[in-house]
Amino acid sequence: LSVDGNMNRYNINIGVTEKNQKLNLAGWLAHFHSDPQFDMTFSMENFDASFWTHDKSLSTDITGSLELKGNGFDPASDVVTARADFGKIKYNGYYLNLFNFNAEKNAGNLNGILDAAGRYGSIHLGFDLKDIFRINSFDVTLKYNNINLSALPGKDTLHTNLNGELHVRGQGKTPRNLEAEMNLESFESSIAGTSLEKFNATASYNKGAYTFDLPAFSTPLFRLDAEGSGNIKKNNDIKFSFEPLDISGLLEKFKLPHAEVTGKVEGEITGPSDSIRADIDIKLDDIVYDSLKIKNLSARINAGM
Repeated sequence: LSVDGNMNRYNINIGVTEKNQKLNLAGWLAHFHSDPQFDMTFSMENFDASFWTHDKSLSTDITGSLELKGNGFDPASDVVTARADFGKIKYNGYYLNLFNFNAEKNAGNLNGILDAAGRYGSIHLGFDLKDIFRINSFDVTLKYNNINLSALPGKDTLHTNLNGELHVRGQGKTPRNLEAEMNLESFESSIAGTSLEKFNATASYNKGAYTFDLPAFSTPLFRLDAEGSGNIKKNNDIKFSFEPLDISGLLEKFKLPHAEVTGKVEGEITGPSDSIRADIDIKLDDIVYDSLKIKNLSARINAGM
């Protein structure tokens, strides 16, 4: 433990060692009462929170470091950079072998990148936020690769390989002033060993008005087409088509009764939000669930809310 300095600068070095665990806080604070400046690094090796809290549910194994440095403590005007570099994060069955984070805040602007990887796959997040205390414009990109849901605790029956990119940009903070555009692209993905068709979904929102387009979203389980436009409060016009495909393989993996069906469900949702109307047309054939069999099922639903 070491803390020394004067009114202009304090130097800090605090270290704790317990068996194979090591914690260290090192850095300095300067001009604390006039023009605050700081540079602090917190590092850890094999950190186990359950040891320090006596709570086994908080069992962890973390190795890495976090660095903060900057000028000022006022969120409206401060300049701060943050850097996190972790080579091992284990918590309650979750495990990351890479977690890197770099961000810079300059008064009302904030930008940075985050990279994380583990046996679940990897993600890359980039963000650029401007004027966050007023207009709040944003530009965010998320790339994900080889995402495997079966690697999550309790999900060992559904193997996936998901790859894609999500891009969102716009400005505003509330539904009344929000303007945003979204694009989602999926490629070279699979569920339970069956390939997913490449698809691209787009959407936009402008202070209550919206459009979206999800053409031919096809999975081994179903095929979905949807599009819509309008204004949430004043008038909505949403069309969709849903076609069930082969679900027998998935049901078998979860040890559920055999089921199959062919056909299509089509519909349209219209009207303002306080008087939505739904018109749905159902045409299904050769329905099987365990020992239950239905040759045809047709129905037309007209409902208002």
